[in-house]
Amino acid sequence: MAMVMMLLVGVVFGADVLDTPSGRPVSLVKGQVDGTKCEVEAVQRANSAQLHSILEELANTTYFRLVRVAMDEDCAFTWGDKNKDEVTCGSSPPGGAAAAFGFGSSSSPAGGGASLCSIEPIGNEVNPFITDSESSVIEGEFDDDLDDADDGSIKPDFWFDICRPPRASDKLDYVNLLLNPEHNTGYNGSHIWEAIDAENCVSIGRGLGTGGYCYEERVLQRLLSGMHESTTIQVLANYYPPKKGEVAWKPNNEKFMATVGKHPDWLKNLNFAYLVTLRALHKAKPVLYNWEYSTGEPANDENTQKLMKHLLDASEMKLCSPVFQGFDEDSLFPADRADRRQLAEQFKSVFQNITALTNCVRCRRCRLHSKVTLLGLGTTLKILLTPDVSLLPSALSRDEIVALVNTVHKFSHGLMEVGRLTNLYLEDQRKLVARVARPAAAFSNSGASVMELALSYVAELPLSQADEDLLVDAIVDKDEAVLSLAASFPAEAFGRHALRYLKSKPRTAKDTRRSYDVVVVGGGLAGMSAAIASADRGARVLLLDKSKHLGGNSAKASSGINMRMDATEECYDSFLSDTVRSCESGLGPCEHPELANVLVNDSRDTVRWVEQRFGVPLSAPVKLGGHSRPRTVRPQGGIIGAELTAAGSKVAHKMPNIDVINNAQLVGLIVDHSTEHKTVEGVRYTIGDNEETIEVLSNSVVLATGGFGFDVSSGSLMAEYRPDLLDFPTTLGPHTTGDGIKIAVRDADAGLRDMDQVQLHPTGFIDPKDPGARTKVLAAEILRGVGGVLLDQNGQRFCDELGTRKYVTAKMLERADETGGASRAFSILLPYDAIDGPAKRHITMYSSRGLLQEVDFRGAVKFVGGDAWKESAPASSNGRYFVGKVTPVIHYTMGGISIDTDGHVLDTASNVIDGLWAAGEVAGGVHGRNRLGGNSLLECAVFGKRIGDRLPVEGHIDVDQPRQPEQRAPTRKSVGLVELAGHNSPSDCWIALYGSVYDFSDYSSEHPGGSSAIEEGCGKDATETFKQVHTASLVGDMGFEPIGVLEEEEEEEEEEESASVDARHRRADDEL
Repeated sequence: MAMVMMLLVGVVFGADVLDTPSGRPVSLVKGQVDGTKCEVEAVQRANSAQLHSILEELANTTYFRLVRVAMDEDCAFTWGDKNKDEVTCGSSPPGGAAAAFGFGSSSSPAGGGASLCSIEPIGNEVNPFITDSESSVIEGEFDDDLDDADDGSIKPDFWFDICRPPRASDKLDYVNLLLNPEHNTGYNGSHIWEAIDAENCVSIGRGLGTGGYCYEERVLQRLLSGMHESTTIQVLANYYPPKKGEVAWKPNNEKFMATVGKHPDWLKNLNFAYLVTLRALHKAKPVLYNWEYSTGEPANDENTQKLMKHLLDASEMKLCSPVFQGFDEDSLFPADRADRRQLAEQFKSVFQNITALTNCVRCRRCRLHSKVTLLGLGTTLKILLTPDVSLLPSALSRDEIVALVNTVHKFSHGLMEVGRLTNLYLEDQRKLVARVARPAAAFSNSGASVMELALSYVAELPLSQADEDLLVDAIVDKDEAVLSLAASFPAEAFGRHALRYLKSKPRTAKDTRRSYDVVVVGGGLAGMSAAIASADRGARVLLLDKSKHLGGNSAKASSGINMRMDATEECYDSFLSDTVRSCESGLGPCEHPELANVLVNDSRDTVRWVEQRFGVPLSAPVKLGGHSRPRTVRPQGGIIGAELTAAGSKVAHKMPNIDVINNAQLVGLIVDHSTEHKTVEGVRYTIGDNEETIEVLSNSVVLATGGFGFDVSSGSLMAEYRPDLLDFPTTLGPHTTGDGIKIAVRDADAGLRDMDQVQLHPTGFIDPKDPGARTKVLAAEILRGVGGVLLDQNGQRFCDELGTRKYVTAKMLERADETGGASRAFSILLPYDAIDGPAKRHITMYSSRGLLQEVDFRGAVKFVGGDAWKESAPASSNGRYFVGKVTPVIHYTMGGISIDTDGHVLDTASNVIDGLWAAGEVAGGVHGRNRLGGNSLLECAVFGKRIGDRLPVEGHIDVDQPRQPEQRAPTRKSVGLVELAGHNSPSDCWIALYGSVYDFSDYSSEHPGGSSAIEEGCGKDATETFKQVHTASLVGDMGFEPIGVLEEEEEEEEEEESASVDARHRRADDEL
C-alpha cells in the first residue's frame, strides 16, 4: 500500500517535485509561457529572488496602499432569463444558481439586502478608515480625472480612456488595502466570471486565429484568466477563518491542489499576466522613475521613490530579456488590417463592459479587489498600446499607477503562494505515505515505534492532566509493561489497563531521573521556538514554565516583530545600522556586533518560519521609532505577543514529543565539574507547592527564563545593578525575577553582560482604581502612532511622541524634574476618530478596563489640566476624545547571560559551557545599551530557533501528529425556536442554517463580511438570507460543526400555534 501511495504521488507531481526541499517555491508547471519567449522557471526564479520582496514593500507604502474606488455604482446587467440555458458570446448569463444570489432583475439594487457575506455601506466589510496623514495624500489629487474622452479613432491618445473614469455623480471611496486583505468570504461569484467570459468577444476578428479566436482576444483572455487564477489562489491560501480561540486564517491545501494544481494552463496564464504587467512597468520606466510620490511625509516619499527606482533598476526586470520582445504589443491591431479601427473600438468596448461587471459583485470586499485589478490591467493595456511614451505623463493618473503596482504585486504574490501551498500539500502527502508505509510488525515490545504508538493513544484519550502525565512518564521511561499493553490493545483498553497497572505500582526514586534530548526552561516565544524547532528534528523535549500558562512576557508584546524585508545588501545594511545605532545610543561602540549581525541576518527566514509554523499570518510592515524604514510586522487582527504565544502554545501541546509542565520552578542545574570544561547534564525543579525536587537528565538545557526587571527586593538583581530605578513601576509579570540568570551563575559559573542596561518604556497606564499598583498595563506605541499625544500637568505637549522610547522617556523625566519631580504622571490624549483605525482593539480593550475614558472637549481640558494642546493635537471630528494617565515603566532588561552567536552559554572566561544554551531576555549583549522597538520578539525567535536547529538530537522520534481517534458522529440535541431566540448576542450567538444550529459566539468580529451580518442573525433561522450569497456547503467547508438540529413543529400541535411559529419565522426573515 505504501508503494502504491508513493507511486500515485510521484505520478501526479513528478519525482522532481517530491524531492524539492520544503520551503523552496515549488513549480506545478514548466516550459514556455504561452505568448512569450520566456520559461516559467525563469519567471519564478526572478520573482522569488527579488521582485516579490520589492513589490511587497512598495505596495505597503502610504502612497500605494490608498486606492480610490467607486464602490456603489449600479449594476447594468441582469440575470434570471429562464429561457436561456447557456452563456454565449455577447449574451447575459442564465438564471438558476446565479438568480439565487439576488441578480433576478435590473431593478434590484446592486447591493441587495443584508447578508452573511455582503455588508451594506453602513457596515465594515470594506474598512473605510483613513488616517489624517493619509487624508493629506489624497486631498486635491483627483480634480481633473473626470474629463470625458471622445476620440475613438486610432490616434496616439485612443487608448487613454480604456479605463473608463467614474461618472461625476458617482461617490468615490478612499480605501486602505492593508486593512482590507483578500481572503475567503464564501461569496459565489461564478456567474460574474461566466459573464466576463461571455463579454470577452471580439467578433470582428473571429476565425482569424487559433481555435476561432483572434490574437487580440487570446491576449485579453489570458490576462483575465491570470486575474482569475490569482484571486483563486489568494482565497484558497486564506480559506478557513480563525475559530474561537484561534488566531490565523488557514489554507485549504486539498482544494488548492484539486483546482489550481490540476490546471497548469491556468498557472501559465498567471505567469503571462505577470510578465505583461511587468512589461508595462518596464515601458513606463521614464514616467514612473520621475513620478512625484507625494504624501506630505518627506521621509516616506523618499522611501517610496527609492523603492520604485530599485524595482525598475532590478536586474530581474531584465530577466529573460526576450520576454520584452517575446510579447509584442505591436502585433495587436496591426496597421495592415483594413478593419483595424473597428477591431480596436470593439476591443476597448469589451474591456469597458468587463470592468462594468464588477459593479454586480455583491460581496463588497470582492468588488473592491476586482475593481483595483481590472484598473491595473486597463492601465497595463493603456501603457503598452500608447505608441509614444512621452504622452504617458499626462495620460496616467495616480489611480492608475496605484492600481498597476498593486496588480503586479497581486500576480507576484500569487506565484509565491503557489509554491507555499504546494509545499504544504506535499508535506501532508509525505506524512500520509510515511504512516501508510509503517509496517505493522514494527509495533513490537521495544523500540521507538511502539513508543510512538503509545504516545498517540495518550493523545487520543480524554485524560485528566495527572493521568496524562503518569502515562507519558511511563512511556518515555520505556516501561516494558506499558509498552506491551500499547502493542496488544486498542487505545481505550490500553489506557484503562495501563493506568490500573501504574497506579498500583510503587514509585521509586528512579522515576524522578527521566531523560530527554532537550529541556527548555521558560515558555515564552524564545522557549517555544527552541522547543518546537528541536522537536521538529525528532528531539524528545521537556518544556518547563513557572506560570500556569505558557507565554511569559512575550504574550504582552504589542509593537510587532522586525524582519529584513528582502535579501538585498541595502536592506540588510539599513536594518543592521538601525540596530547598532540603538545599541550604541551615542555612547560608544556596540560591544557585541556579531550578535546584532545574527539577529538581522536570520530575521527574514525566522519570521517566515514563525508565521508558517505557528500559523499566524503577519501584515505589511510599519515603521516604528528608531527605524529608517518600515520593517515591523504584526497580525492584522490582534496583539502580536498574545497571538504568537497562543498559537505557539497550541503547537507545542499538540506535538507528541513535547511534554509541557506548568507551575514548574527551576531550582538548579545538574553540572559535571569532573572535566576541565563544565558540562550541564540536566535540571532540578519542583512543581507548585510540592517541595519534592525532581531531577531530569538531558544533553541540552535551554534557558529561556526571561529578564529580572520585576523583582526590586533586597538582594535582587535590580537592587544590585540599578538601585536608581527601584521606585519605578513595571509592565513585567511577577515571574520576571532573574531565576535563570542567578542559577546559571551559581551552578555553572556563567558569565554576565550589560547588567546595568535596563530599558524604561515611556507609557504604562496608571489605573485610576489602583494608582499605586506596581505592575502597569502597557499603553502600546500604536496609540501614539494613530495620533495620541503626551501632555504634562498643565496640558502642554513637550516632545515628539513618535521618537524612540529612550528619547520620549528622557523628555518625560526631564519635564517631571522641571515641575518639581513630585509626580511622573502624564496624560495621553487621542482623537475619537482613532477608534476606527488599526488601534481599535487596543482602545476598546483599554476603555473596557477603565484605563481610557471617553470625554468631550471640556472633559478633556479638565482631565489633562488645561487646553494648551488644542492647537497642536489632532482634531476630533465629533469633538470627543479618549484620555488616560501614563507614566514611565521598567519594560526590558538588556543585560543577562553571556552567549555566542549560536546561543551557547559562555562562562566567566568566555569558554563554552557544554550542554547549556540561552535565548531571549535571559541572554545579554544582543541589544547593548538600548533595544530597538520590535527586536525583542525577534531575538526570542531568532536565537530560540537557532538553538533548536543546532543542539544535538538522537533523531529517533517520528514527529508526525498522533493519529486522530475514530469517533462516532455525536448525537445532536434538538433546539426549538424559543431556545434559539435566547442566544441572540455576539458573545452568545446561535444561528440556524438549513435545519442545523451553529454556535457563532464571538465569531462576528472575524466574519469576512463584517460583524453586523452575523449579529443580526443571532437567535434566528437565517437560511433564506444565507442562500442569497453562499453555497449550502460553505459552513462545513469553513470548519463549523452543528451543535444541534432545529426542532420542527409536531403535526399534532394546534393549527393556530403552528401559524404563530410560521409568523415568527417570517418576522425573523424580515428582520434579517
